[in-house]
Amino acid sequence: MCPKILLKNRPHGIRSVLLILFLTSISLLTACSYNQAADATTSAVAKSAEPTAETLQNTEASRAESTKPVAAADPEVSDDGEPVYEVRCDADGKNCKVDMDTFVGWRMYTSNCLACHGQDGKGSTIAPNLMDRLNAHVDYPRFTDVVTNGFTGTMGVMPSFKNSQNVIDRIPSIYKYLRARADGALAGGRPERLP
Repeated sequence: MCPKILLKNRPHGIRSVLLILFLTSISLLTACSYNQAADATTSAVAKSAEPTAETLQNTEASRAESTKPVAAADPEVSDDGEPVYEVRCDADGKNCKVDMDTFVGWRMYTSNCLACHGQDGKGSTIAPNLMDRLNAHVDYPRFTDVVTNGFTGTMGVMPSFKNSQNVIDRIPSIYKYLRARADGALAGGRPERLP
C-alpha cells in the first residue's frame, strides 16, 4: 500500500529513490572491487617467500614505471598550497590544451564523479554544481576533506573515497581540472593534452 501512496502523491519520487540506490550501489561495487583487488594483492605478497634485494629493486622499478604516465608525483602548487593547472588556448580561445595532471583530473572526474555531479561538474538533481561551490567557498583543503571523508548536505550524501587509493592519489589532478573549469580557463568536454 505504501508504494501506491508514494506513486500517487509523488509520481517521480520512486524513480529518484531508485536512481539514488542504483548510483550508491555502483559506488559501493566499485569500492568493493578495488578493495578486493588490493586484498588479493596483499595476500599474494604476504604468502610469497622472503623478497631478495633484486626482487625489491625490480618491484620498485616497475612501480615507478607504472605510475609515470598517469600523473606527476609532485603536482605544482601555488604559494597557498593549491595545485596549479596549465591551460593554453589558441587566439580565439576555442582550442585549449592542458597539462598532463589536469588531463588525468578530467579522466578521473569522468570515471568517478560525473555520474552524480554531471557533465563538466555542472551538477545534477542529486549532487551540486561543483563550479559554483569552488567559486564560492571550497578551497583545496576542503575539497580534499570532502572527497576523502564524504559529506552529507542538503542535496544528498557524497560517499567517502578514502578506500579508493586510485582517487585519493589523484585528488590534486581532479582539483586542477575542476579549478580550471571553475575559473573559466577551460571549456567543457574532453580537453586536449599539451605535448
